[in-house]
Amino acid sequence: DDTTDEDTLKENFKIENEDAVKMDTPGTYTTIVSTFDEDGYKTKANVYVIVNPSKAPIITGGVLTTVKGASKPTREEYLKVVKLSDDTTDEDTLKENFQIENDDAVDMLKAGTYTTVVSTKDEDGYKVNADVNVIVKNSKAPIITGGVLTTVKDASKPTREEYLEVVKLLDETTDEDI
Repeated sequence: DDTTDEDTLKENFKIENEDAVKMDTPGTYTTIVSTFDEDGYKTKANVYVIVNPSKAPIITGGVLTTVKGASKPTREEYLKVVKLSDDTTDEDTLKENFQIENDDAVDMLKAGTYTTVVSTKDEDGYKVNADVNVIVKNSKAPIITGGVLTTVKDASKPTREEYLEVVKLLDETTDEDI
């Protein structure tokens, strides 16, 4: 309503059937909310409240580095760079349910950075996704994987040693850390 300000609509806002939501029983519940304007015109809408049986699992993506011409990264290689956790489901189950959603996104014949989506689900069936960046490097070049370096305003610029602490250097020709 053009004549009623938002504060008045908020003041007149009401949850009609708040008791409809059973917080101890998983499911989807329909609640009705309403408000009215200065002229007394009332309007209603449905709000759907979803009560999950547990929290969803957590999956954190990472960076996987490989060389051009090699085989696509394996499921085990992906599992080394992601973190899986859940309050109620053990890590073995999360690993068992782990999937690479779009493995075809990586072109092993072309150097570059490719984003793949990985997922897992807990014992209640809650599925979560995360991104893993797959870096395909030229096979003769050493590999450097970037990181995150945090500093504060007005501090000295980060030193070479601080940079080296957050990156990973690898020479694929020797298969050893540099």
